[in-house]
Amino acid sequence: MLKNFIVVLITFAFGCFLYGARYIFLEVEENACRMTYMFGEPQFLKLKFKENKEFPHYGLYYYYEGPVQQNIKYLTLRGAPVLFVPGNAGSFKQVRSLASVALQKALDNERNIQLNYFAIDFKEQLSGFYGGYLEDQKMFLKLCIQVVSNIYEKNKSVIIIGHSMGGKVAQAVLEQRGDFTKINSIIFISSPLDIPVINLDYEIQKFYVNNEKFLSINRERYLAHNETNACVDLYQNVSYFRSESSLMENILMISIGGGNRDLMVQESLTISKYSDIHAMTSSIPKVWLSCDHLSSVWCLQLVKVINRFIFAVATVDSRNDVFYLDEKGLRVQAAINYFVKPLNRRKVIELYFNNNYESVWDEQSKIVYGKLFKNGLRHYYNQLLTIHKYKDYKKFFMEVTGLDENNWLFACLETFHEGNSLGW
Repeated sequence: MLKNFIVVLITFAFGCFLYGARYIFLEVEENACRMTYMFGEPQFLKLKFKENKEFPHYGLYYYYEGPVQQNIKYLTLRGAPVLFVPGNAGSFKQVRSLASVALQKALDNERNIQLNYFAIDFKEQLSGFYGGYLEDQKMFLKLCIQVVSNIYEKNKSVIIIGHSMGGKVAQAVLEQRGDFTKINSIIFISSPLDIPVINLDYEIQKFYVNNEKFLSINRERYLAHNETNACVDLYQNVSYFRSESSLMENILMISIGGGNRDLMVQESLTISKYSDIHAMTSSIPKVWLSCDHLSSVWCLQLVKVINRFIFAVATVDSRNDVFYLDEKGLRVQAAINYFVKPLNRRKVIELYFNNNYESVWDEQSKIVYGKLFKNGLRHYYNQLLTIHKYKDYKKFFMEVTGLDENNWLFACLETFHEGNSLGW
């Protein structure tokens, strides 16, 4: 009898395990990310510098589109530098989605701002499984930051984008004292920051412990807020006394989690108490979806938001040279605007329409209906919804596809009706 009970118990437990595995790995939302396509033929120009001899198996590349160049000296670089750090088994070529969108955005930019994207080649090392790679990657990243900054006539600070374990390496490079002024901001995409995904060897444990000790002494810790995906101390006053500690505190850190589709790095591991802002892709304005671990570097919705933020924190001097804003408070405001919630929300206003207003008015009394504009809209279109017939329904749901970002949608309620004039 006892043996039968044990067999049944083991069978039940195994069945629960299979159900849980199926739920975690199969029952996830469909990938709604749009693919990012290149606007030109991707080109990767390898940068040569003498320090590279210390790490001959690594490389640093500059991304551009157009005719093949043999030397970076023949390229006119006046933009602000962005350095991409790949993660576990990641390729430097993953930068092409972010870089190509930035190149296209620079062509349609009233502020005349450009970004220069660089990427590190770690030879697709499995840094998430073997910690012996991490120290070498950290030291090579330090060299690359110096090389990229020194390319320009006036040494510029760099924004680092780290994907997966590349984000942890970017966080750990802060241990290299003296380079804080060359790092403006760090964006972590699906990176296990404070705790590793798996701890297979002593080197991984040592890498995380050493970084934790350093940050706990030199970096302010933040607590997550219950009502937002930002942090409590976002509006703290950053000291402008340029001590070593304040210089590192001036570096803006933004961590981004992929959500339930990311089966490699769970969302809880992407949160760091040392990040200024944490956001999940499902709650980022104009993204609103979950990204799996690999698609987070090419998901068009997320790629556009990241580039918009970087463009927002860049400025142009009198010589049309592009730099990043040094004041952290302004960068924090921009980060909140793009990754948390828009700061320029429109207030409720009163609008008055009359018969002379050139627009089309249409009234719809159905509960469910659709509207298709094959050739777009060439005039104002107003849709009236008759809701007094359906008093039991309290909410209204609207799904919009194919809307150009330059267009606007407004919703309002009728407050009074007097003659031919409507108040809204």
